[in-house]
Amino acid sequence: MHISITNYTRTQHIAKVDDLGEFELTFEPVGYSDTLVKVEGNKAVIGYTAYDTDCENPMTSCDCMGEFITDDSRHEEPYSHLGLTEAPYRGEISRDLECDGVYEAAVNLLKTRLIHDSDFLDYCEEEFERVTEEDKADMAFMEACIDLIDWGPYGTVIPSWLEAIWEVAQDEAWDQLYEQGKIGTYLAVPCRWHDSVHGPGTAQAYTCNIGDCNAVWIPTKNDIDNIVSPGDTYEQSYAKAVKYAEGILEEYVKWARGETYSIVVETYTRSDEDSEWELIDSDHCWGFIGMEYAEEECKRNFEYQCGEFFKDEAQ
Repeated sequence: MHISITNYTRTQHIAKVDDLGEFELTFEPVGYSDTLVKVEGNKAVIGYTAYDTDCENPMTSCDCMGEFITDDSRHEEPYSHLGLTEAPYRGEISRDLECDGVYEAAVNLLKTRLIHDSDFLDYCEEEFERVTEEDKADMAFMEACIDLIDWGPYGTVIPSWLEAIWEVAQDEAWDQLYEQGKIGTYLAVPCRWHDSVHGPGTAQAYTCNIGDCNAVWIPTKNDIDNIVSPGDTYEQSYAKAVKYAEGILEEYVKWARGETYSIVVETYTRSDEDSEWELIDSDHCWGFIGMEYAEEECKRNFEYQCGEFFKDEAQ
């Protein structure tokens, strides 16, 4: 079945299907992607991919993407649009990163110390108006107070005495986990990246050896379970980390080059063969990175919608 697409304006897109007539589409289809069509009697379903120009950076909007850190002397500010934190790679990951359980370990150390700290108890009594003898031994209450201080209302200033204790707890938690081999260079993967080396849409990011790297990818606590299996040797875990990083960088590069799409399936009806097709419903989903993935999901949704829409004809 031959189909041709004509874009009359930014908002008017017409699909012509053989001798079946014209269908007005809601979005502009991607020109190099197949359009799916099924017609039974006076009912029709059309599926296609459209451009998604507002797709969020997967490095910052998705979990299980790790942390990507770069050191590039050409720029003074962090690459916020890339989800990168500017920090030199010295074979050790910056302590500022809340990864691999450092934050949780630091909070545990902080709770243990503050439960006996008179300044903290006085602060809680003043701020939260609820500190009894039972509270002083209640870890849940301590954690709630810490959360309110750490993630409290905008403009809340953490007392200097508490900030100092918190920084020490973070440093000590880092040291403990580093000595246990759980952070640092444990599963860091050296990478090389270039942002639009030959103009728009030409970003590159890939794993490499340490001598050629200008960036490093590390797994966060959300990634570890997807990489490390019980009984793995270090070599096995590291090989998995490299492969995992390669998949993530490939997805990031597709996003950076604008390979972002939505999938659309639209249903139509007409009263008879001489009538025009009328749009009944437009089902669309955004945020697909990579054409192959988008087309697979479009086909899957198209087949589902066909099954639902033509259900009465099949019975």
